[in-house]
Amino acid sequence: MEAFFVNLTITSKEEILKAGRMIAQEKGLSAINMRSVAAECNIALGTLYNYYSNKDELVLAVIESIWKDIFHIKECKDDISFLDFVVFILSCLKDSKEKYPNFFVTHSMILESKVKDEAKDRMNNCFIHIKSMMLSVLENDKTIDSSCFSNSFSRDEFVSFVFSNILLAELNTFDEQALIEVIKRII
Repeated sequence: MEAFFVNLTITSKEEILKAGRMIAQEKGLSAINMRSVAAECNIALGTLYNYYSNKDELVLAVIESIWKDIFHIKECKDDISFLDFVVFILSCLKDSKEKYPNFFVTHSMILESKVKDEAKDRMNNCFIHIKSMMLSVLENDKTIDSSCFSNSFSRDEFVSFVFSNILLAELNTFDEQALIEVIKRII
């Protein structure tokens, strides 16, 4: 008879999310459910329900955790140029395609319609944070001639344009090298 040991130590939300990310990496987002995550954490299913009341809540948290993992901006230098920061973001996205296959295509399709709005809100919050960081890097980049911006072409609009095109590049509908060249010509 094979013995089954349950993890008796207190499990943290971060450990649960890490297990969810591991499942997403190895088997895809659709493989994430309460039982698979509990098994990966080596905890009882009831313990997992102490953290997440249902599968949708768990999947939402894992998706948000994956977005944060993809954009691990904390690893970026403080004095980075705007162009280098954009290249860094593109690199993070490229790495994520290998780490989380099909994440960008499947994450919106696996959720029940009742939680899609919440998922969209969480994704948008992540994007707002990234755009805020991009704006900060742009404002602190001493190599940029501030005269390229005006009332009709603000830094905010430029960051929104660049970020939108980063997402298009990620979906393979826009060449990232063309985006880099456009940025060089503008700033």
